[in-house]
Amino acid sequence: MKFVVPMAGAGTRLRPFTFSKPKGFFKVAGKRLIDHILDKFRQSTATTSDLLIITGSEERAIKIYLESEYSSSFNITFESQAPKGYHGNIPYFGGLGQAIYLSEKWYKSKISSYESNDPEDYAIINLNDMLPLAGYSNFVSLLCGEEFTQQLENRVDDFKDNDDRHSITRTNSLTEVDGVIGIMKVPKSRISSYGIVTVDSQTGYINSLVEKPEHSSSNLAITGVYGFKPNTMKNLYKFLKIEVEKFEGKDGEAQLTPAIQDLVSNGFKLAPMEFSQGILDFGKYDTLLEGNKFLLTQQDNVLGDLVGEISNSSIKSPSFIGKNVQMKNCVIGPYCSIGDNCVLHDCIVRNSVIGDGCLLEKIITKNSIIGDYVVMDDIIKEDMLIGDQSNIRSSKNHIGNSV
Repeated sequence: MKFVVPMAGAGTRLRPFTFSKPKGFFKVAGKRLIDHILDKFRQSTATTSDLLIITGSEERAIKIYLESEYSSSFNITFESQAPKGYHGNIPYFGGLGQAIYLSEKWYKSKISSYESNDPEDYAIINLNDMLPLAGYSNFVSLLCGEEFTQQLENRVDDFKDNDDRHSITRTNSLTEVDGVIGIMKVPKSRISSYGIVTVDSQTGYINSLVEKPEHSSSNLAITGVYGFKPNTMKNLYKFLKIEVEKFEGKDGEAQLTPAIQDLVSNGFKLAPMEFSQGILDFGKYDTLLEGNKFLLTQQDNVLGDLVGEISNSSIKSPSFIGKNVQMKNCVIGPYCSIGDNCVLHDCIVRNSVIGDGCLLEKIITKNSIIGDYVVMDDIIKEDMLIGDQSNIRSSKNHIGNSV
């Protein structure tokens, strides 16, 4: 398989943390987001696969890290997406559609031909903030036409008899699939935050895709995981070229969804797939904490290698404690991820993510995200978002509700 991961976006929904690092470098449950994704890739293939990382302004850091950690598992190539412009000193880019369009030359060089039907030539595109929990094996099986009837019928059973969900009737076996798009059900209140698909009740194929609609009869959201056969990719690039050219020299971003709609409009058979164990969305603060909580429930308390001194402290399961952490007079957890090289004294922390290298003293909090190398003392506050390298030292910061 050929894996494509776009990492160039500015990560505006996760600011202030993405001011200082790529979104994919954010740690949850002891690993960076990109680690979680690439580990799933690695589990889904028995051979060394080709991997394209589309980078932006943080290319050097991304390249150094991934080459050191994954060069034995993937044949890694990096493609840079240049900023379209700057707001002050903050770059902005040409959109996901442009990022995927940049993969054309690489993809063509890695496959035998666009007419190939070899699964090794299939493309898997995964956004760097979406994590399918079951991996990609069933996803590829659907793309190959295997077990498709059973999977589709299971999804039909899930979607029927619920007024809040798009209704799909049972279909016969589908013998041809040009691509698979991962989907998940979302509440109607969140439809405008996602690309939304509708599915033909007779054929079972996707018949429309709309980017972030205000209203829709469907609540089937695009997850940011896509699988396409080579000929589908060839035509996707053709439609992406048109989309990218619309925004040359103009404001706005080229999106991927309209180009996929062009595929559907031109007769390509794209199948929806709901991941059997769900998918985690790490693109926003609330869903990031939800994802951290879920991943921690899949493991017992984990202490990193070379744990530092931990005294007179309670670590409530499930939680993750990184390397060289020093802890004294603390209650940590449940659902906490503590980064490497942190020092915590007299703290009570629940359902929170704390980055690397933090010095925290007399902190009582829950539902908080604290970045790397933060110094804080004497604060009682929940729902905090503290960016990297912040320094908040005060004896009068008892703000909000105690936890």
